[in-house]
Amino acid sequence: MQQYHKFWFLQERLIFGLVIIISLVGLFTWFNINEQEDPFFPYRNGNVTIIAPGMSAKAIEDTIVQPFERLLATVDGIDRVSSESSDGTAIIEIELDETIYETEFYWQRIREKVSEAQSKYGHLVSKLSLDDRVQDTAGVVLTIETSKPLLEARHYALFVRDELYKLAAVRKIELIGDPGEQIDVLYSQASMLELGISPENIANQIADANSLRNIGVLKGQLYQSNISSLTRIDNIEKLKAVEITTADNKIVTLSDIAKVRKAPLTIEQTSFWLNGKKSIGLTLVVPPNTIRVTDFGDALITKIDALNQKQSDYVIKPVFFQPEWTERRRNDLALSLFYSSIGVGLVLFLLMSKKVAFVVTLTIPAIALSAIAIFGIYGGVLHQMSIAGLVISLGLMVDNSIVMSELISRYRQQGFSNIAASHKAIKELYRPLATSTFTTIAAFVPMLLSEGNVADFIRMIPVVVIIAIVISYLYSLALLPAITNNLAIFKEGGSSTRFNRLGEELAKLGTRHPKLVILLFIGLVVLSFMGSEQQGGEFFPKSSRNQAYIDIEGSFGLSLEASLQTTKQVEHLLKQNDNITNIISFVGNSGPSFYYNLNPAPHNPHVARVVFETSSNELIPGIVEQLNQTFAKQFTSTRVQAREIGQGPPIEAPIEIRVLGDNRKQLLAASEAIFSLVNNHHDTTDARRGYIVGKPTLGFEVNELNLQNAQIKRSELSNMISWRTTGINVTEVPQERESTPVVLRENQDINHVDSNYIMNTVVMNHQGQTFPLSLFAQQRFTGEVPRLMRWKGFNSNVIKANVKLGVDAASVIENLLPKLNKITEQYQVTLALGGEAEETSNSNDALLKTLPIGAILLFSALILQFNSFRISGLIMLTIPLAMIGVKPTLAIVGVNFGFMSILGLLALTGIVVNTAIILIDTVLVKIKEEKASLSTAIELATIERFRPVLLSACTTIVGMIPLTSPSSPLWPPMAWTIIGGLITSTVLTLIVLPACLTLTLDEKKIRGDKI
Repeated sequence: MQQYHKFWFLQERLIFGLVIIISLVGLFTWFNINEQEDPFFPYRNGNVTIIAPGMSAKAIEDTIVQPFERLLATVDGIDRVSSESSDGTAIIEIELDETIYETEFYWQRIREKVSEAQSKYGHLVSKLSLDDRVQDTAGVVLTIETSKPLLEARHYALFVRDELYKLAAVRKIELIGDPGEQIDVLYSQASMLELGISPENIANQIADANSLRNIGVLKGQLYQSNISSLTRIDNIEKLKAVEITTADNKIVTLSDIAKVRKAPLTIEQTSFWLNGKKSIGLTLVVPPNTIRVTDFGDALITKIDALNQKQSDYVIKPVFFQPEWTERRRNDLALSLFYSSIGVGLVLFLLMSKKVAFVVTLTIPAIALSAIAIFGIYGGVLHQMSIAGLVISLGLMVDNSIVMSELISRYRQQGFSNIAASHKAIKELYRPLATSTFTTIAAFVPMLLSEGNVADFIRMIPVVVIIAIVISYLYSLALLPAITNNLAIFKEGGSSTRFNRLGEELAKLGTRHPKLVILLFIGLVVLSFMGSEQQGGEFFPKSSRNQAYIDIEGSFGLSLEASLQTTKQVEHLLKQNDNITNIISFVGNSGPSFYYNLNPAPHNPHVARVVFETSSNELIPGIVEQLNQTFAKQFTSTRVQAREIGQGPPIEAPIEIRVLGDNRKQLLAASEAIFSLVNNHHDTTDARRGYIVGKPTLGFEVNELNLQNAQIKRSELSNMISWRTTGINVTEVPQERESTPVVLRENQDINHVDSNYIMNTVVMNHQGQTFPLSLFAQQRFTGEVPRLMRWKGFNSNVIKANVKLGVDAASVIENLLPKLNKITEQYQVTLALGGEAEETSNSNDALLKTLPIGAILLFSALILQFNSFRISGLIMLTIPLAMIGVKPTLAIVGVNFGFMSILGLLALTGIVVNTAIILIDTVLVKIKEEKASLSTAIELATIERFRPVLLSACTTIVGMIPLTSPSSPLWPPMAWTIIGGLITSTVLTLIVLPACLTLTLDEKKIRGDKI
């Protein structure tokens, strides 16, 4: 055994060479590893879009949505299918089970079901498509500034899109604020009556003149070529020149009887505004985990600069730029890592001899760079979680080196030679250090093995921590002894009299008054649990961006113009605040998901989102609170809510109650009762319905007999009404970069169309006879529900609400549950809780499922080390010592207990037991080998281990301090949890553990190996 130990730490050139090489690889990896701002979530979410023109919400749900749900029921791995059907469209949301990571197989199965649905319902729909990449984040949003008209800007945006696609890293580019483009063929009702040509006749002649298919193949012995279509319209001039045959068989051109022009889409879908000016922009999506985003950002800026230099009429500018945030996150956390390293080094030099402190400090960059090298070699991605893992592990990675260097120094002071001191220290510590390393790993195992979105978000923390502490263990056995062997005066350990004296006093307190100490400990534990109610506040912290957003949601059926008016009022309020530097508005939808946490809103005229930026992220909470107070007074019929950008899963509202049932009347009655209950609760704000009671809809009662007598089909009647409103889609004409639809319509201003205008329509049959529309159809208004929702096979309504500042959403739900249960029994419906309650439950469940694995590993390591249930139990007893200090610390610093605090508690369990392991192992060694009495062994062990224990705690605490900065709200809950727990556990372990050992151990049994 001696030869083995001598061999590995005496191979100094090999050890130094390997460490230098691995460290250089780590340095290279830091500047070249794939990099992004946040972790990537597997593609577990997708949408199926159904467009069925002319079908009501009820017809789409009954005819297409529910049968498609039954098709999807045959696919394994789907956790949830929900849908939202409205007139003419439906969106089916599909969510795979959170335990699935190889998602492509399941999406392929779903694609097969989509193809099957297309074959069944293709005659009813114009679109039925799957998007299984809805989780993609539009990391870059660009705007095109110009004085040119928006349609001209659109043409340039399409050119820019094609140019940016030449960048290899770009996956998808979409236009935002796209007015769309169509070719209007404006054919008036007066012209129809004069010429005797129906709109449908003209539409058919235009379509016939624009055949898009090749009509054959010309083949010879040595050549082959296609035969093009007989007629083809490939520009607007050819469209104008299309020959139209009139009722009296005359030939006229289309431009003779109709006005042909390029125009925006008849009905504007969305608009994009930058600082009050209507704009057009582009969103860029890059593939996750496969590129270095900051390098892509540099390449993109270079490309944009080149395009801006070539074109003076247009200027491309970034609006949202993820590469910049990625670099900022990396630099901030790297700075935290640097400050932590400096702080740890200072602690070492203050509490240790300079020589020993120098040796331990040398191992810090070696361990950190080696961890980065291993992480990068095995495909790691640098983002805020992986860098934070390094910061968290900084205090842990020096623990082994501190304990080893202290013992080597002690033996050198006792007169041992360099090699003998190192050999004796390694022989004595390699097993307890291995156990303490393994117990720390066991504490992080629940984070590593848990599954789900939240687990995916934090997984790199345990990965990096485990790599770092394993390397620290190996380097403490090889690198550190190799360094100390070359330091002739390493035996100068410095004065430790004050530490010995303090350690002795703590040990005596525990060994001489054990029962009193244990009673006080039990009292502290009871007090901590009595006051352990969770503080009110958010379970997931906010981001540290200097951005916030305002969601605007009007009544269903409001026009885009109405939403724009509200948006302009919001912008006016924002401009009054000098701290707001940029205002970006999206009307008709929520805009691009430029941050992973943002919940996308559907394309609806009644919604809008305004994003604003401030000069400092610290201003955001105050501005958001002030805005919401103003919005509550100014907007009553429209919901306007300012929100900070958050971390964790996207949550629309802290309280979200889904009401599920089969009977829609009972469902509506139950939903209204629940809405009233939530709305009247004293701790809720902004309660709102996520469903629509009803909306007036114009319909027609058709006289079939009159239609038959006039030889007019229903489809022809529908086309006449379409012609008078939004128009008839005729064909497409290829433009420079995409095809443009040709729309035949009568009215130049859709905003002036009402029911009287429609009823004044004159209908023409194929013989040129004209009839008033009233002869065939009588208008009627009905109160149909324009939007129907389903959830996991049930009809569904949802009620949402916010909670007052400092109030815990879970406590509000708990308070409401008895009354909610009465409502469900009364109306025979069921409830499904969403919002913060659902995500909190999912997050906790993800960790709780794997917590037993960590406990088993921890207990197994202790049994293998000590072969004693009693000692293993005593060590596990030190975990509550850490919990005592958590709540008071969080209360003092004003930080809420949330998900990151839970992660801090898990990390603590591995950290605090290390002190107990080393302390008890030393006690056993002194009893067995030095034949000391139990009380003497406990006191000597406490004296010897006091400074290493204090150093380990101080370095870990100092390493955490940079993460407590309020400028990054994600990390303070974890950092303060670890700091508070370590302070109490360090002090109490050195008092309570000696007391427990005094009462439970028997020195005679220990000497006989019967612990």
